Amino acid sequence: MDGAGPTDYKCKGMNIILVPEGIRKGRILSLSHRQLALMALCGLVVLPLIVGGVIYRIHEMLSGPRGLNAEVVTAYRAELNAQHAAIAATRTRAETHVNALTQRLGQLQ
Repeated sequence: MDGAGPTDYKCKGMNIILVPEGIRKGRILSLSHRQLALMALCGLVVLPLIVGGVIYRIHEMLSGPRGLNAEVVTAYRAELNAQHAAIAATRTRAETHVNALTQRLGQLQ
């Protein structure tokens, strides 16, 4: 065991043993209570705050622009209704012309 027993390293924190690929003897990393508390603080407080902030920004971007007043929305809806009416009128005229051309073609045959 190369002289390193379990009682050689006395620490009140957490011992982590690292064993790299090419080295036979492992190295011990010792974390104190202060380091463990800092890691817990980061994991339990800071990380959820960051994740919550990112989720909030994504939700804000997906919900669309804010501050559109009702007059602008009404104007856009009126323009959209006018465009729908224009499309319907164009479709009716096209059908009328196709029907007239079909009758004329039938007379030529």
